[in-house]
Amino acid sequence: MSPSTDITVVIPVFNSVETLKPVYERTAKALTHLGKTFEILFVEDGGPIESWNELKSIKKNNPDTVTLIRLGRNYGQNAATVCGITHA
Repeated sequence: MSPSTDITVVIPVFNSVETLKPVYERTAKALTHLGKTFEILFVEDGGPIESWNELKSIKKNNPDTVTLIRLGRNYGQNAATVCGITHA
């Protein structure tokens, strides 16, 4: 989280390409209504390349609100979440 960001939402990702864009859009909409600065931090947990490619597309379209981390292999949801929290 940058010093000027009020809220960071950590989202672990594994094999969920179809839901990534709707999750981003709904989360961003809810955070925008709060009137706070925010980032949505996706931690890709060693899933298929399609999920990573979708995340890169979301980041490209929303560079100011999306942060990406890609783990080298599947560590599990808890580890991916802790990784995101540590980064934030």
